[in-house]
Amino acid sequence: MTTTSKPDQLLLRFRPTDTQNGISRSTVEKLAEYLGFTGETQVIHYALRKLAKKMIPAHEADDGELTPT
Repeated sequence: MTTTSKPDQLLLRFRPTDTQNGISRSTVEKLAEYLGFTGETQVIHYALRKLAKKMIPAHEADDGELTPT
């Protein structure tokens, strides 16, 4: 018997209208057209990548301020 792994997927429910923490499907469609993307999934990946790059540090925190030496 072979086992297959389930692909990584996420169900996204759009909001009826845009809010501070949610987005409507019509806005995602407009973004896809504006950005020249072929689908909504590309917009979501693009937005999440930009958010991750902004919010998650690329390196470990250091020990504080630099000294003159």
